[in-house]
Amino acid sequence: MFKSTSILLFVAAAMLSTCSAFNFDGLDIDSRVVQGTNATRGQYPFYVFLKVKMNQGVASCGGSLISNQWVVTAAHCLQGVSSAEVHLGSLRASDLKEEGRVIVNVSKSGLFVHPKYFSPIVLNDIGLIKLPSPVQLSDVIKPVKLACTKPKNMNVIVIGNGLTNTTQTTLAPILQYTDLKTIPLYQCIPDFPFLLFRKSVICARGVQMRSACRGDSGGPLISRDSRALVGLTSFGSAMGCHLGYPQGYSSLAAFRPWIKEVTGISECKEEGN
Repeated sequence: MFKSTSILLFVAAAMLSTCSAFNFDGLDIDSRVVQGTNATRGQYPFYVFLKVKMNQGVASCGGSLISNQWVVTAAHCLQGVSSAEVHLGSLRASDLKEEGRVIVNVSKSGLFVHPKYFSPIVLNDIGLIKLPSPVQLSDVIKPVKLACTKPKNMNVIVIGNGLTNTTQTTLAPILQYTDLKTIPLYQCIPDFPFLLFRKSVICARGVQMRSACRGDSGGPLISRDSRALVGLTSFGSAMGCHLGYPQGYSSLAAFRPWIKEVTGISECKEEGN
């Protein structure tokens, strides 16, 4: 197995701990926002909080509404999942009665994992969820536009309800966001060697230890300027998400052909528009 310092960013909510099924040789595929700021109601109306049911129990992830019937998230959030509880218009993860919140149950037939997803090297880490019927849009429930191109040296924002420190075991009570900057892929390869020649991954890091962390998996990475969805939280360093290591995000631009094939959604947003 390759030597790496990364791990999927996924939280087993039922046990309030990292889902061991997604841990492998230094790779953490479980994320949360570290050094984040509390979001306000309606600030990120496309954000989706997910509870997914699997053999090990229930786990938490993030996602983004990209139309009135489709949600995009990480493949590792859906692999082996029998059903998903989709929370739209969510600000406080545990407040099931908050104003404007809509909860939709989706069976396995509505869950789509990229056909070429390969978990050992987090390849093609993207999935889609089709809601049983179109959701009614509101001030707190609105889709986000997909980015047309992969960002380069871009100021971005990562959003999530995950843990706020590697040592914590509970999700953030309020949706968090923080600023990051995308960096060239070669700067991530020392930490994640499997990324060599991987054009479908965005690397990003923050100042003052800002980062995604466990529970943020599948959640949005947006452009600070255009507010287009540029990436999905995929993996971070197993050394800890509060130590300043870079993180990996699935590039939406790279997967637009597959998204169009499954959902019919082809529209995208250019930077500066």
